[in-house]
Amino acid sequence: MTESAVEASGIGVTENVSPGGLYFHTPDWGALHTNQVIYVRLSGMGSYNHRQVLRSVRGRATVLRLEPPEEPAAGQAGVAVRFDGRPKTALYDLSA
Repeated sequence: MTESAVEASGIGVTENVSPGGLYFHTPDWGALHTNQVIYVRLSGMGSYNHRQVLRSVRGRATVLRLEPPEEPAAGQAGVAVRFDGRPKTALYDLSA
């Protein structure tokens, strides 16, 4: 980690994801800014071939757009990011 790097974490709810990037809402938006490089990790339950699975996507991304809430003290910001390269994906079978 370089001197200018900041280590932080937060939570959010993904609204849209594609191979090129994602859009999510987060209450932890205060330290984010446009052109910032962040590392994202998404996970969620699903099914595959009638089996319960956990899906995971993680990778490095650049913040393209930050949409602060109208009421900053109580709201969640919308954040659009572009993946910097191909994100890593995984599928874990929880039925076993």
